Amino acid sequence: MKTKRLLVTAAMLAAASALASCAPDVGGGGTTASGSAPAANNAGGNNASNCTNTISKKDLPVVTFWGWYPNMQLVVDNFNKQNNEVQVCWTNVGQGGD
Repeated sequence: MKTKRLLVTAAMLAAASALASCAPDVGGGGTTASGSAPAANNAGGNNASNCTNTISKKDLPVVTFWGWYPNMQLVVDNFNKQNNEVQVCWTNVGQGGD
């Protein structure tokens, strides 16, 4: 019985460690010395200069999307015009071989 409990505990710790390692690094959070929120961490590619499309509302949070669908720029531009909560940064990654 003790061995079974030990194995279950070890499995739970391994699963928790695996899930924790998949979590994104959000830059620590908190506030700066002046009391304001820290600047966004653009290490994940959310920099607007990496986008194929133009981010029209630059003060909103940005979600990065990679795709190759031919009409995706029209879809993303329409979404960005109609949405006041988040903007999409689309990067055209091209198509593979035939």
